[in-house]
Order: sequence, then structure tokens, then C-alpha cells
Amino acid sequence: MKSSTPSHVRALRKSSVLPRIYGPFTRYWDTRSGRLDGDAGLAVQAADRGQPTHSLGRLQAETDERCELNYRRAVTIAVEIMERARILQNRIKTDLEEIARLREQITQMTEEAEASPVAIAATERHLPERAILSRRQRETAARRAPLQKKIESAQERIHADSSALAEERGRLEILWDGTVSRALAIADFFERRANSQARAYLRRNPPEKSQPHPMNTRAPITAPEWVHSANPWIEQLPAVSEEFGG
Repeated sequence: MKSSTPSHVRALRKSSVLPRIYGPFTRYWDTRSGRLDGDAGLAVQAADRGQPTHSLGRLQAETDERCELNYRRAVTIAVEIMERARILQNRIKTDLEEIARLREQITQMTEEAEASPVAIAATERHLPERAILSRRQRETAARRAPLQKKIESAQERIHADSSALAEERGRLEILWDGTVSRALAIADFFERRANSQARAYLRRNPPEKSQPHPMNTRAPITAPEWVHSANPWIEQLPAVSEEFGG
């Protein structure tokens, strides 16, 4: 059976932006890099997100690159979700305008019926005025019925589209949370690698007790700043309850 999941979503799920485990092969090379840097005494004090050695700097750069790759792939998915959400918004807006127009017609129809004199047919001359008024009300109600039916149909469509819009908003929330989680996991993975390099460095080049060592004061490998931001996509969509009454 062919999967209904879009290909770009499957690509995101299967992407190898983050190794599953910190395997012995990678650990060996991190240890080796730390030893070589320690033998050469390459560590320097670095500011902000900078790293004391080029080897550690490459880990931060790869973290940034992989997080950016995840973000761009998520944006591709978000654009499609937002497009579907905007289509739903436009449909709801159209139905709301239609309901307002139909209600205005019903109001006008009712006011005209109440303002016009009661037409009395020859066969009704013997009937009391109450019966004649009841007949006119039934006629007015019969003329309003098709309009009321259209209103009810539009309300049903609004309910269905509002539910679908809420689902699209939920997908955007899940997408953003997943993107942030992956970025944090990537940073955590490369921080583990950085720790291996730092420990190997310090074993080859122990710090002096009199002053702090760059390896001990280095900044951790971190995810980009956008992981601390609000969902950039959800803010572009109005809340269903506020825009459409719920």
C-alpha cells in the first residue's frame, strides 16, 4: 500500500541529521582530536559561543548547520500547512459573510411583511383577524425557510472548517516543538563529543592550578537562539476561537 505521507515529510523523518548513538568509532576520533590538540597546546580563551580549539569550533559549526537543515525542512512543511489553513480561513470568512447577508435578507423580509397591510382574500372575509395574521406569518416563514436552510448549511461548513483549522494549528505546534526538540538533541549530542575532546585534551595538557584553563571555562555547544523563540508560524494564524467564534 502506498503511503499517504508526503515525500518531504518522510524525508524529514528519515533524515540522518543526528546519529542515533555516540558510537565507539566517533568517540575514538574525538579522543584522538583532543589528544592532538592537547599535545600542541592549542586551547585559547574564547568568548560567547566560541570554542577554545578549532576541533571544538567545528563541532559547534556542525551543530549550527544541522539545526539549520532541520529548520529549513520544517519550514517546507509549515508552508504547506499554513497554505491549507489560509484556504480554510478564506472559506470560513466567505461563509460568515454569506450568513450575515442572508440574515439581513430575513430581517428585511420580516420587516416588510409586518409593515405591509394585511391582504384579505374573498374567502377569508368571514375569518377573524387573528387567523388572517397567522396565515400571513406562515407565508412569511415559508419564504424565510430556504434562507434559513442556507444559513444552517453555512454554519455546518464553518463548524467543519473550524475543526480542520484547529487541526492545522495543532500540526504547526507539533512541528515547531519537534523542530526545537531535534535542535536541542543535536546540540546535546555534539556537546557530548566536545566533552570527550576536552577530557582527552586535559589528560595530555593538564591545567595549572594558578589560573583557569580554557577547556574548563569553555562555553557548551548550544543550539541556535531560535529554539528559545515562540512558534513563528502559529503567530501568523488567528486563533480559531477569536476569529470564528470557536
